[in-house]
Amino acid sequence: MRLIEDYKLEELLRYPYRYGSGQGKPRRQYDVNWKQLAQYAVSYVIEDFYRLPPNSRTIDRLKGLIENRWTNRGYKFDSSHHFAQVKSAVTANLVKILAQGERRELQPIISFEQWGTYIPALDLNLTMILQTVFPEAGSADGRAYSIQKYMVDADEEVIHAFRHMAAVFGQSAFGRAPERIDVISMLDGKQYRFCPDERSLEQSVDFLRLIRVVAAESESDGYSHVPMVM
Repeated sequence: MRLIEDYKLEELLRYPYRYGSGQGKPRRQYDVNWKQLAQYAVSYVIEDFYRLPPNSRTIDRLKGLIENRWTNRGYKFDSSHHFAQVKSAVTANLVKILAQGERRELQPIISFEQWGTYIPALDLNLTMILQTVFPEAGSADGRAYSIQKYMVDADEEVIHAFRHMAAVFGQSAFGRAPERIDVISMLDGKQYRFCPDERSLEQSVDFLRLIRVVAAESESDGYSHVPMVM
């Protein structure tokens, strides 16, 4: 049985040079970069925000949460200007999406929790850190839901992997695929939406079948990972 964890897969896709082919080499440790530090802050701000009652989810309160969670490791950024620029962009997009968007009044059914599920067809245990999962109005049985991911480094390959993982994960863990999967870029505000159907779900299963092989090969090469929040 194989185990795939979302944050490890994300690191593999983002930093393939860390996964060398030389077997028997000692595992190397890698320090976090500015994108990972910003991602930490974003994930915890979202968790903090949705712990507040709806009437307390104001723009000022959100900005205060960002100040509390934002990294003080400015030396990890390209410059002081870059540090301020990234913080400003992330703040503006979090305000737009959380404090001014439709989600301000909604209560997620899952907020920043790690879940796991077993997929028999792949003999695979899949774990994901779910940032927010919201109920979808209008479904006949009340079981429809959507998954959101707030991503600092909106890499195309990582987005592609996440949509497939989220679709298969939801089908297995919750008995049905999500109605929508939204990926929101924290740097430019772009939003990517995917609506799984029967055909795309089959493609998602095939993707995970391939990833299962890639993950096994990367483990045989040996690597160390930096824990991070997807």
